Amino acid sequence: MAIEYVKKAWDVYKKNATSFIVAKLVAWVIIAIIAMLGLGMIFSSANMMQMIKASAEGTTPEYMQQMLENHFSQHQWF
Repeated sequence: MAIEYVKKAWDVYKKNATSFIVAKLVAWVIIAIIAMLGLGMIFSSANMMQMIKASAEGTTPEYMQQMLENHFSQHQWF
């Protein structure tokens, strides 16, 4: 009984294989676009590009110190 259903499903898949493959590819493209947008927002909010540039220039400690000072000066602690 189960084997009959598998055979029927395989026959349907063989007839419509391209539509199944295209649907899967479209789903992966949509997921990739959403992931790239999300990562872009994370990197831009964390000033990652500035940190990468500072790291390439060898000035990471100074930049991190400046970033921390700016962060702590924006908060009211008392």
